[in-house]
Amino acid sequence: MWLSQISRFSDPAMAKMSPDYEIEAMQTAYAAYLKCSGQIEKNSEWLREKFPGAVMSKKLDVDAGETLKFLSVGGGSGEHDIVMLSALSKKYHKIEVTVVEPSLQQIHKYRANVAETPICSINFKFINKTAGEFLDETENEKYHLIGMIHVLYYVPDYADVIQQCFNLLSVGGAMVICIWTGGASGGNTFRRKLHELKGADSANMPQMSSEIMDVLTANGYTFSSDNIEYGIDVRGVFDRTDEGLALLNFLGPGQIQSRMLTREDCSDDFLAFVRGCCYEAGHCIMKSDTICIVEKNG
Repeated sequence: MWLSQISRFSDPAMAKMSPDYEIEAMQTAYAAYLKCSGQIEKNSEWLREKFPGAVMSKKLDVDAGETLKFLSVGGGSGEHDIVMLSALSKKYHKIEVTVVEPSLQQIHKYRANVAETPICSINFKFINKTAGEFLDETENEKYHLIGMIHVLYYVPDYADVIQQCFNLLSVGGAMVICIWTGGASGGNTFRRKLHELKGADSANMPQMSSEIMDVLTANGYTFSSDNIEYGIDVRGVFDRTDEGLALLNFLGPGQIQSRMLTREDCSDDFLAFVRGCCYEAGHCIMKSDTICIVEKNG
């Protein structure tokens, strides 16, 4: 399942952002990250257990007989969307889903995942474009719910994307954003060290929750947030395996690297630093994601 989450690195806009961008290397890196972490499982668990209370307890201003409209920005292969839609389908009997995804491969996987899931009365529309392309062309559509799960790292102007998406919400609607939590955790310390090791420009550090919540606050949006914690198994890093090296190149983060890390970078001093970031038997680094629920009040 983890291999099906590599769609964001198929975005042609990302290639323009990094001249040395290598799609195959980054697919391998992201796949290694998902295999070594509990991201999909923990994010999906939150959506199963807390999404109904956080979002569905609100009316969403869907009148009887009206179709609930859901926009998925960077929907990937749909694992997280399907969890939300399974819950929504128990309350809303007519749902229309617009999936914006730049990778045709991921759209095919999304369709396959939907076919394997017992949800009904849902119509899907797939748009093979980047978030920016879609939003620049869309002005008059309105959606009751918009999902942006781990996608804001990969857009050139995340503040503009947030505002454009908010403008597409109907009054009473909600936006679900999931992104890496900022702060002083072992995962963030590790990440900053890798970024420095790669020689990447600190101004290009991908966004974390603090930047996103700053935008939400500055725009005067009403929102709530919750954190999801899980571990990243870094034993492959200590063993200097190909998978461990791929994991480093994702966490660096590789999509904006000035160079790819090699085994020569895994010195004894560096591995000692990595071990210092670990907990739980010395081979797991704590990571946290933040989910923000943004409401559009009347």
